[in-house]
Amino acid sequence: MEMDKMILLPLAWTLWTVSLWTLGSSQTLLQEPLTVIYPKILSSSSIECDCADVLCDSVYWFRSISNNSKMEFIGQGNHADRITFGKGVDKSRFKLISKSKKLFALQIINLTKEDTGTYSCVLKKKNTTWKPGTLLLPGVTCSDVQWSTKDMKITSANNMPSSLTAKCAPVREEVDVSKGSNHW
Repeated sequence: MEMDKMILLPLAWTLWTVSLWTLGSSQTLLQEPLTVIYPKILSSSSIECDCADVLCDSVYWFRSISNNSKMEFIGQGNHADRITFGKGVDKSRFKLISKSKKLFALQIINLTKEDTGTYSCVLKKKNTTWKPGTLLLPGVTCSDVQWSTKDMKITSANNMPSSLTAKCAPVREEVDVSKGSNHW
């Protein structure tokens, strides 16, 4: 699957799903660049969701796993540490943390290749704020990724550049499948 589709499809599903949950409230989609992180296999990684300049009440976490284009609800948490996990979510590996009145985090423990995907948060306050997400690539290093300037585009609001979006394609290798290698 192309990286741009892997990033945009999860965001679209997140927007649609949470729209249904928050009908009647005002909604904001922040134009921020997508974050890409490259944690090691079996390590832990934290993804932060910042409320910016305002206090927020709660956070909803979602992920889209790259190999099946499925949107999964991870859980919902608030500042009173009331946490609800999605169906089938491993509570021993996924931790929803309230770091401050303006900052939430999702910690994932013992990362595997199966955790590869886009992780997104939706902040709930008087209105709903949508964050673009974080692409998590366990076991991939920056040197494994090729950035192509021809695939970059500028996203603008009011004719002012607001962010750069880059298409990321993993380096392709010839792999001897008889050795059981597991490459993209």
